[in-house]
Amino acid sequence: MINLDGAAHLHQAAAVEAGGPAHALLATLDQAARLTGVPLRAGAMASDNRRYAAAGLAAIGIGMGMPGYQTPAETPDRVQPDTLVAAAQLLVATVWLLAPSIASAW
Repeated sequence: MINLDGAAHLHQAAAVEAGGPAHALLATLDQAARLTGVPLRAGAMASDNRRYAAAGLAAIGIGMGMPGYQTPAETPDRVQPDTLVAAAQLLVATVWLLAPSIASAW
């Protein structure tokens, strides 16, 4: 499970928190980050990913910043388009790299 919770303001690197048996998923995310040029760093990402990891599933949380999180200051105009594009590229590249292993599991 990949949980992207916040893609509004990428400062230096996206925070990534892995849980459960996520070694392969994390390696794929790292490969996608290298392909897309999105910098990653280990960091706390307290979101829904933790529930999936606690249930024993491979889970990764990715955070790219959310100015004014859950306040009236959290408005669309504070989203940096480049950050949103970087998040989309990272997720698409990760899924693309996972696609052969997903197809073979069916």
